[in-house]
Amino acid sequence: MGGRPRTAKRLKRIRSKHCSSTSAIYQSINNHEAPVAKSQSPCTLTVQCENAPNGDQSQPEQHTGFIADHSVLAYDNPSPLTVPEGWLSPSIRIKEAVLAATEATVLPTPPLRRALIDAYFEHVFHNYPIVTRDDVSTPHASLLLQQAVCLAGSLVMRQTGNLQLAYSLYEKVKSLIYLNYEPDKLATLKAMCLLSCWSVKPPDKISLDGPWYWTGVASRLAIQMGLHRESTYTGKPASGQLRAIFWNLHVCLPRTLF
Repeated sequence: MGGRPRTAKRLKRIRSKHCSSTSAIYQSINNHEAPVAKSQSPCTLTVQCENAPNGDQSQPEQHTGFIADHSVLAYDNPSPLTVPEGWLSPSIRIKEAVLAATEATVLPTPPLRRALIDAYFEHVFHNYPIVTRDDVSTPHASLLLQQAVCLAGSLVMRQTGNLQLAYSLYEKVKSLIYLNYEPDKLATLKAMCLLSCWSVKPPDKISLDGPWYWTGVASRLAIQMGLHRESTYTGKPASGQLRAIFWNLHVCLPRTLF
């Protein structure tokens, strides 16, 4: 019983100190002054622009869309990397091991490849008009895009064992994307769009292998490339194809969400 008065007095002192500090904070807020620690100084988050009109250094510049190595979501001047470029990609040894294990760079035999490409343009192209004949028939055609078109074509061919072929092609395309094998981001975007035409697993399974996932990834890449901006298409020789890609994503994304 003798310890209770001391405890009560101690709690009273703690409450008094707490109320005093709380009152000081509210007082500073009412006076429009943000409480700042004595060892720190306030910092500003205003973005300075060198070419602001009338000497106003706080107005951000407006940026137009373009297709290039840098995202339109960033500023005009490329931002410095937070880590070395080599850290962002798997090492050559790891990449070669994955490519060898998955055979991702091995295309179907020429007769089968021609049949799969023809099947795509005959049965799939009217729903996914994002690839042209020139994209897959030239000598320097993208390996990733050829594999993706063959995948789409294999899904509409009715021979026995096509699903096994389709799954093999799907794993190859996915491996090439994850390894950043294709330097052309537009070819990568087209391949992602074609991956969204097949649900590898049933829709009631939680998975990253499905139309919802690939349509979402492709949409974000398209926005980084500026395909959501009208200025991106100005003066571009392939503007019609670029519009078809973004329109396909615009139409397909709601269908995969609901």
